[in-house]
Amino acid sequence: MDYYNIAKKVVPAIYSVIIEYMYKELNMNEAEIAKRLNITQAAVSKYINKKYSKAIEEERKRINADRLREITNKYKDKIDIAICTICQETMKFNCKISGVKI
Repeated sequence: MDYYNIAKKVVPAIYSVIIEYMYKELNMNEAEIAKRLNITQAAVSKYINKKYSKAIEEERKRINADRLREITNKYKDKIDIAICTICQETMKFNCKISGVKI
């Protein structure tokens, strides 16, 4: 998988899991999530309502959502650290999140 596909599929799939977790498990509203992730509330709404491409949905099936939730929960008060940790794991040669070999 090339970096273009990582940007178009893997990263949005990771965001979809994180946003779903923040919304359902941490009981954060769309505005809070948007502010914490520095994205628009409209983008958060699309993720919550699963309004993303089939390619992202397929990637969601491949990623290790349990690991994402574990990291997000560990750093729930510092979501930027959670995202950095997820990114570091994703960029390892044998990605623990998506299984992609980079």
